[in-house]
Amino acid sequence: MQPLVIHLAENMRRAMRPFVLPIYSIVREMKPENCLSIGIRQCQAERAILCALKDNEKGLLVSLDIKDYSTRVSENSPELMPYWKFILGDSLKKETIDLVSDRIYDFICIDGLHTAEAVESDYRNFAPLVRKGGIIVIHDVVNKDCGVPSFWKYLKEHREEMGIDEMLTLPWLPAGLGIIVKK
Repeated sequence: MQPLVIHLAENMRRAMRPFVLPIYSIVREMKPENCLSIGIRQCQAERAILCALKDNEKGLLVSLDIKDYSTRVSENSPELMPYWKFILGDSLKKETIDLVSDRIYDFICIDGLHTAEAVESDYRNFAPLVRKGGIIVIHDVVNKDCGVPSFWKYLKEHREEMGIDEMLTLPWLPAGLGIIVKK
């Protein structure tokens, strides 16, 4: 049987493979106990995270979205389900934030609404839930068709006050990927 990450890459749209493989690698290397993903639509990042958790034989991914896209994982990859908890809710609302605030996260992927205000709200609401040295990934940091790049620029200019130890931009990936190590 082929490794799960190969299966993942073969079944991913060609354009998205470069996006999911760094996420898989980060999670595989970190061996996190708790991960959080905000916005799941195509479930590409979620499948990458879940494959890494399965390969690590530990960890939990809590995902939230305003629509239930969870069958995109459950129907195609039932072996990943023990590592996943899906929550239907709006990441911008306090009641949803409260649903995921019961734990400290090692890794967070922010890929929800793509306005500058929404991504800033997601960062400000969920970054405090990440442990020191944990990683926050933000998708679309170079996508000129949305507000994410303006917030990414703001983070770079205010990294100290935003609790950022290190930042890395992977601009060659589809729409770019921003990686933050929390201070």
